[in-house]
Amino acid sequence: MRTTETWKVGPLASATGLTVRTLHHWDEIGLVCPSGRTTSGHRLYEADDVQRLYQVLALRQLGLSLDSIAAVTDGDTSLSEILDAHRAYLDEQLTATRTLRAHVEMLSRRVRTSPDARWPTSSK
Repeated sequence: MRTTETWKVGPLASATGLTVRTLHHWDEIGLVCPSGRTTSGHRLYEADDVQRLYQVLALRQLGLSLDSIAAVTDGDTSLSEILDAHRAYLDEQLTATRTLRAHVEMLSRRVRTSPDARWPTSSK
């Protein structure tokens, strides 16, 4: 008979740097569900659950949404497709950030070169 280590939600949250509330939420949305429960109803996570949890954490580090992570981990969408879409999103964000930075730089130059530049105030 093989015994498997199980984790209760509190110690698992501490070990992973998550909150108990996060693990409860992920269970509620079906992202990372415990394999069992104690007789008093406490969640029990087994090795496969913890492995899935670490997969979710790795995908979160890439900035993926929980919906995208669920699509990948459930096998509905390939990781390649999700990463391509996420890269396109990041490219859009990068373009927007670069445009905003250019505007800020232009305004900064104007303020430095105009001795009487002031913040516009509303007239009453």
